[in-house]
Amino acid sequence: MADAETALPVLVYGYQADKEPFQEETGARLVSMNSAVLSLTAAVVPGQTLMLLSQGSDEEQPCEVANVTRENGRSIIEVRFSRAAWEFWSMANPATHQ
Repeated sequence: MADAETALPVLVYGYQADKEPFQEETGARLVSMNSAVLSLTAAVVPGQTLMLLSQGSDEEQPCEVANVTRENGRSIIEVRFSRAAWEFWSMANPATHQ
C-alpha cells in the first residue's frame, strides 16, 4: 500500500445513507492515485458520491464509495477518485515538492 503510513487531514462532505447531509473531519490514507481509505462516523453506502477537501491545500477531490465495512461503530470506507489525485495528495504534502 503506497504511502499507507501518511494520513492526509481531510474534510469529507456528502449525504448519509438516510439522505441527511454531513460534514466530518478525518484522515485519508492513500492506497493509489485513484483510491484511498478513511474512517467515518457517518453512514455511507457503496456507489455514493462524496467530496474530500484537503485541509492543507483547500483542494477538492470528488470520489465514489467503493466498499464499506463497520468497525467499532465507524464506517471504514474505500473511495475511488473520478480522476487521478496527483495534485490533491502532492499539494497537501510539502515534502513531495522538494
